[in-house]
Amino acid sequence: LIQGYGFAVGSLVAPVWPGTVGDSAMRDDKARKKFLDAVKVACRIAGVFNKHGVRKYGVIRIDSAEFGVAEWRKDPRANTKRIAETFREAAKIAADHGERLAAEGEICWAGMHSWKAMLAVLEGVNRPQTLGFQADMAHTLHYLLGTNAPEDRILPESFSWSDTATFTQ
Repeated sequence: LIQGYGFAVGSLVAPVWPGTVGDSAMRDDKARKKFLDAVKVACRIAGVFNKHGVRKYGVIRIDSAEFGVAEWRKDPRANTKRIAETFREAAKIAADHGERLAAEGEICWAGMHSWKAMLAVLEGVNRPQTLGFQADMAHTLHYLLGTNAPEDRILPESFSWSDTATFTQ
């Protein structure tokens, strides 16, 4: 049906969030199992699209499915480690299905809320062939501004958008 309209399927989003198939990547084993089950579901769906030739490229996007940073901040080191462990297991699932994952750089997800936190997760996973990173321009700008992690901001607090006039000419 999709091909009949001349469309193709590219990247997919794994339903990792609580209330869907998944749950938090940093919480207890039960939540983590649900997260990994959501990755399996996305890989199976990708496989169907691949088999029928409607999907020839793309990744499966994931995030930590832990909304906000409050819980993460209670123990950043342990929570980052837990997210990385879950993502590493998810990367193995994806690789076993011939897929690749992309961690979505959105500042609302714990452990992904700043460029430094995201880098720590990616380094903890250490599967660069299977897990990459993707962020849209708006979230990249939030990383630069340190929206959810002022300590990680790249642009100075005094930054003004009017300073960017020289970049647009």
